[in-house]
Amino acid sequence: MSNITPLATVKARLSLKQLSALLIAMPLLTTLTVSSAFAKGPHGGSSHDPVRAMFKGLDLTDAQKEQLHTIRKQAQNNRVLYRGEREEGQALMEQANKLATWDEAQMRSLIESKITNRQAGQLAQAKTKHAMFSVLTEAQQAQLADKRALKRANKTPGVRAAKQLKRLLNMAKRVEATDAQIDELKTLHTQHLAAMSAVKAIEMTHKKAERELIHADEFDVAQWHELQANFNDTAVNIGLQKAQHRYAMNQVFNEEQQAQLQVMKQKMQKKMKRKMKRKMKPKTKKEQARNQAG
Repeated sequence: MSNITPLATVKARLSLKQLSALLIAMPLLTTLTVSSAFAKGPHGGSSHDPVRAMFKGLDLTDAQKEQLHTIRKQAQNNRVLYRGEREEGQALMEQANKLATWDEAQMRSLIESKITNRQAGQLAQAKTKHAMFSVLTEAQQAQLADKRALKRANKTPGVRAAKQLKRLLNMAKRVEATDAQIDELKTLHTQHLAAMSAVKAIEMTHKKAERELIHADEFDVAQWHELQANFNDTAVNIGLQKAQHRYAMNQVFNEEQQAQLQVMKQKMQKKMKRKMKRKMKPKTKKEQARNQAG
């Protein structure tokens, strides 16, 4: 495993040419990720709160609602606590995504650093899920498991990939991509899906094992760390594949198109910040009552 590279070292490695390229080089899929995030809340969850939606209909008692409300408030505090680690990880990847030349060794080191930075936050999130699950009775836990299984079963294969391709082509058209560029983007997209499908089964097995820990009577922190350690190499390879795909997609566009995409990204980021500020405003009594209702 490569040594973790600090952000300052990453910056020092960039040449003047690469630093200039930062102003125009922007991976297309990074823009698409920001765009799709508009449908989500400030912490990555859906704006309609999927956790509350999943717990709805479980016939919770007032005491359970109060317990869940307390746990959720603590989870919000945790997100603030680990915000620095998330931001550092994002900064590392932003630097990597904007490099003018592909450097697999450096990218691998950056991905390893990001995975390390976010692990504390992921552990806190897993503990939160376990605490919320433990509030439920056995009957409610079974009902919740059935709802989640039904939701997974109702997912139509390929829908997400089709939406990603649609957003990708829409962005390409906005910068007047040629037919040859669009064909190349489609080819890269297909190749990326094939590469990701090869590790999908391993990722699903990892998620299932983590769910079993969360649903256990006692949350085993040591076992959770062991689970993450066993999955680490796969996680790095997944991150590397995604990063290489973003780089290849970006290279399809010329400098003028990249500059246009950069402007689009900045506008999207401003819109997201405004939305997050609205989310952080004090809630009305009606909203507070709805939160407590779970």
